[in-house]
Amino acid sequence: MNSIKTLIVDDHSLFRFGVRSVIENRHPDIEIVGEAATGAECFALLKTTAVDIVLLDIALPDISGIEIARQLKKERPELKILAISAENEAKTVEKMVEIGIEGFISKFNSTPDTLAEAIRTIMQDTEYFGKDMP
Repeated sequence: MNSIKTLIVDDHSLFRFGVRSVIENRHPDIEIVGEAATGAECFALLKTTAVDIVLLDIALPDISGIEIARQLKKERPELKILAISAENEAKTVEKMVEIGIEGFISKFNSTPDTLAEAIRTIMQDTEYFGKDMP
């Protein structure tokens, strides 16, 4: 089976490092192919890197994750998006669902195994929303 090529988009380097470390050590079927701290870095990486799924934070320094998701769904509708955010207000989740993202989990209440489960579920064309989502 091919690995799931995953891009992490989050402005917190320690968070990116932690996700990469856990995924690489415990979930060999998921491959971290890149990391971006900004929307600009995300779009630049997507031009040169094969990606199946984007792990996307909402609050980024240059452009919101909502706008990134909107643009990605227009330009690359085949690309799966899993929002991972501390921002899980109902309005935010609703906006992301309207855009067409495949999943949303909370940074606060999700475990590394939850993250891996969400990625695998989404790659099987099934939506995944954390239990604590509004």
